[in-house]
Amino acid sequence: MRSLVVDASAAIAWLVDSQSSARSTDFAETLPTYRLIAPDVFAWEMANLLRRFAVAKVLDLEEGSAMLSALNITHSSARPARQVYELAPLARDVGLSLYDAAYLALAVEADAELVSRDTALLTAARAHAIPCHDLN
Repeated sequence: MRSLVVDASAAIAWLVDSQSSARSTDFAETLPTYRLIAPDVFAWEMANLLRRFAVAKVLDLEEGSAMLSALNITHSSARPARQVYELAPLARDVGLSLYDAAYLALAVEADAELVSRDTALLTAARAHAIPCHDLN
């Protein structure tokens, strides 16, 4: 089974209609063919997005959490502080936030594909020969 790094912009598109597109809806049908993985920062990003959409009354927090859990995304272990700092040059060199660099690094480390709606992340991943799925 192929591994697929899922970033928060992709996952939220599967949970919130206003963030969805025809591409994200169609791609969701292929998810069972992948082993979904994400870096540890994914949990922080998703919890914040779920909170934000709950505050806006777009999504019930508990329902959103349950839908996210149903995706069965495996979170990688937290990187030791030294390894987090070591991501900074990569992030700088490819023009990404440190958070997005964590998705890129995981895709490289796991020899995985990447799914996202983040143009900068997709561009950097393609420059590293990572197979990408653009949900925009």
